[in-house]
Amino acid sequence: MEKNYGLIDVHSFDILVNFLCKQHQFDLVLKHLDKMTLKGIEPSILTQAMIIKSYFETGEYEEAYECLIHSTGSVSYSSNANYSLLATLHLKNGNVLLACKVLSEMMDKGLKLKFST
Repeated sequence: MEKNYGLIDVHSFDILVNFLCKQHQFDLVLKHLDKMTLKGIEPSILTQAMIIKSYFETGEYEEAYECLIHSTGSVSYSSNANYSLLATLHLKNGNVLLACKVLSEMMDKGLKLKFST
């Protein structure tokens, strides 16, 4: 991509990853996330949320959780928002025990709850 179109920034990767998520091409999503990391580019909170939601929509709850664990790096707001997102998705889907597990882990890490309506 970079050879043909110049420098790649976080927005370029975000657009590509979001498109791949909508197509449920998670192997390519992970490949591009690795490329971002190698280039020192951190995915935006919106991209992280899109990946978690896309995994969740396909019923791949464990993969959504793994994505959450890998996305909770340096930015505490990102961690807070992504934990809250996954807990909310579990609650809306009727998975109360899984939501409690996510919330418990979130609180153990000292993160504050953030629920969207």
